[in-house]
Amino acid sequence: MVLLDGLVVNVALPQMRLDLGMTSSALQWVVNGYPVTFGGLLLLAARTADLVGHRRIFLAGVAVFGLAGLAGGLTHDPTMLIAARLVQGAGAAALAPSLMPHARPGHHRHRRRTCRPGLGTRQHRSRHQWRGRAGSLGDACRGGDLPLG
Repeated sequence: MVLLDGLVVNVALPQMRLDLGMTSSALQWVVNGYPVTFGGLLLLAARTADLVGHRRIFLAGVAVFGLAGLAGGLTHDPTMLIAARLVQGAGAAALAPSLMPHARPGHHRHRRRTCRPGLGTRQHRSRHQWRGRAGSLGDACRGGDLPLG
């Protein structure tokens, strides 16, 4: 939904030019306003989701994204359409990083995993104990000896 919306607007550009009387520079803002705000606010939204909570930011992102899409679809003014696309990019930026914890099964935010050299994370220790020092090279290559949390 987030990535598709950045591309689907290209189909409607000729009709937008005719119906709204938009110039080519205004059409460029309609196309590029969404990815510019999406990319510009993505890190800020991810950090905010870490601090406030992924669920809250996800729901706020869905609301902003949907309302901005509705406003952009109902407007008859080129400036309002561009503003709606910018706000929709901000909503997508809040939506995207909050999807990752929900997409990974078994993700537990509050469970802290500790690492020990050569043994991997606590949850993988029993499986990797028998490998000894050969296991530590494999754990290091896959990132098992890095502190997670």
